Amino acid sequence: MKKNRPRTKEKEVRIREIEWAARKEFYEKGFQRSSVENIAKKVGVSKGTIYFHYKNKEDLYMALMLPMFRKVTRLSEEFEKRLDANKFKNAFEYFMEFSNILLKAYEYDPDGFAVYRAFQLEDFSSRISKETFERLNEVASTNYIIARRCMRKAINSGLLRQIDIIKTTDVSWGLFLGVMQVELDKLKWTKKDHIKETIAYAFTIISQGIEN
Repeated sequence: MKKNRPRTKEKEVRIREIEWAARKEFYEKGFQRSSVENIAKKVGVSKGTIYFHYKNKEDLYMALMLPMFRKVTRLSEEFEKRLDANKFKNAFEYFMEFSNILLKAYEYDPDGFAVYRAFQLEDFSSRISKETFERLNEVASTNYIIARRCMRKAINSGLLRQIDIIKTTDVSWGLFLGVMQVELDKLKWTKKDHIKETIAYAFTIISQGIEN
């Protein structure tokens, strides 16, 4: 086992280098204009090395989003445990914590979030393979399932009034993405960061609308 450790560590370092270069390439050029060849040049390896770790450009692109999605999963599971332990007093506290999950995921991996934004804006889903789409959909679906389950528990515990869980979950996620889009674009021009306070304001409005 000891003999394998250096090689394993070398592989992990190589993957981090490839993904770092890929983030830069995709963020600067977008998916369509990016190339595996350019990514390989940034790392100083052959294209074959990248294809050894990833099936194609699609798989590499998707890999950059997965850490962020998995972070959402871990935070959502912790959120559900707090909900089960009756840690929230009202709808406001519930939605502030929910929005914090998404903010923490963004702060954990801003580049991954940028790739996800591009994924949404460029309708990348229509151009990826079925296998790649299913892998991405699996982890995203897990987060939606947890979010919907938590909302059902919040209704049952009296934090929220009776609402359409599926639509409210979609609206909550869509609200976060929309506000982030606006605030990140404004940040580029004004250099003033109002992300957290604007997100908090947006979810305050939602909590007031569906408080029990």
